[in-house]
Amino acid sequence: MSNRITWQEREDQKALVMGSLGFSATHIAEQTGLSTGQVYYRLGKMGIRLRDYRNGLNPIGRHVLRAATGYVQKRVDTQVRKQLKAQNQVWGRKRK
Repeated sequence: MSNRITWQEREDQKALVMGSLGFSATHIAEQTGLSTGQVYYRLGKMGIRLRDYRNGLNPIGRHVLRAATGYVQKRVDTQVRKQLKAQNQVWGRKRK
């Protein structure tokens, strides 16, 4: 790979895709063979910020948030009900 970024290299493209999906720079570097500095530089040149995905500020992050919210809410509700049921059983025994 030359020092000049042509954006034609597979590593460069993979770094951009993974960065858009919110993967950490360390993980992107491990997967592409780039250094973390090279990853941040390439993402910065294309205006991609890793935190935008995690904070739901880019289109992909917003889509994932919308798509996953219902599923995650159901899982949370189930866990809360189980926890409350277990607590009620414990509290019920202590009162007797």
